[in-house]
Amino acid sequence: MRQKRVKMKKMFVDKAGLHCFMLTGHEIFYNHFNSDVVNEVPIPLFKGTQVAFKSIEILKFDDSEPNFFELLLGSETGQIFHGVFETNPESGVLQTV
Repeated sequence: MRQKRVKMKKMFVDKAGLHCFMLTGHEIFYNHFNSDVVNEVPIPLFKGTQVAFKSIEILKFDDSEPNFFELLLGSETGQIFHGVFETNPESGVLQTV
């Protein structure tokens, strides 16, 4: 079965080149440099709510742990979302902490 392609609005890659985020409006996708898999970022929102994201920033806690970081997301309506994530470089899976 062929999946519908999503139109990307913006793409963000961290300074180390390990983490790539793609903004599509109401969804965010993630890819780790060592993985061939693109995953949707789990953003917990109220049921039935959609948020159009327009900006993203990665904040690292510690440079010795490149797969553990904070993510700040800005919406088109001025809301700011914050999450703490950890990635598995082998599988490319992004998990909330």
